[in-house]
Parts: sequence; C-alpha cells; structure tokens
Amino acid sequence: QTHNSAVRPVRHNEPLPIPVAPKTYTLHRETDLEDFEPQSGSSTSTYGDEEYPADLSHRQPHLVTQPELYDLFRDLELPKSKSQLLGSRHQQ
Repeated sequence: QTHNSAVRPVRHNEPLPIPVAPKTYTLHRETDLEDFEPQSGSSTSTYGDEEYPADLSHRQPHLVTQPELYDLFRDLELPKSKSQLLGSRHQQ
C-alpha cells in the first residue's frame, strides 16, 4: 500500500505568484512551558481522544529505561551488532 503525501507541483501565474521571502525575520520568545495554562476545552489531544488527555502543563523529558530499550531493540528486530551500537550511543 502506497501513500502519496507529496503535494503535486503547480504552475505559478498571476493569481498564484512565486512566494518571496522577507528580507528580515523577527524571532519571538518561545512561551515557557511553566507559564502554560491550558484553556478549558483544550485538555484532550488534538484528535479528540478522551482516553488520553494532553497534560501540557507538566511536560517532562522521558528518560528511557533499560527494559524499554530492550523492548525497542526487539520491536525494531535489530541484529545484535546494531543493538549494541544503539545501546552504546544511548549511554553517551
């Protein structure tokens, strides 16, 4: 089964001109996650899945445990040499 995710090229013309990049860019300060307060009604994922609410106010990095790493190796069906390489890079 193939998925065509690329957009088909279109010919540019007067109603659809070639975009021109701005000469200067302004970078805005990213919102600090500690300051984030979800609005009412936006507590679930963007897919509307009530079973898995999105809790963006307590977002923390997920540290991979050794058993999770072994599960990943198994699921990826990596040969032993590739698993060892990935494991050694994970420890760095």
